[in-house]
Amino acid sequence: ANLAAAQFQWNNAMACLRTAVKSRPEFWQAHYQLGIDLAANGQAGEAREQFADAVRYRPDFFPARLQLEAELSAGGSTNR
Repeated sequence: ANLAAAQFQWNNAMACLRTAVKSRPEFWQAHYQLGIDLAANGQAGEAREQFADAVRYRPDFFPARLQLEAELSAGGSTNR
């Protein structure tokens, strides 16, 4: 039951973050948090995209740059 509740909450959080970045693409904090959550759940490709967007909208936000570099180093590139 706890696992199901946690998954439900994670799905809701992800849906909220996806809605936020879709409705306000410049909302760099949402891109960053979405990237963190995606990376933690093994969705590296999409995480890279979100980190790249966070960096694009807020180039001086060092944690997003670090996360993007870590994801790129882990195996892949982004088309952004």
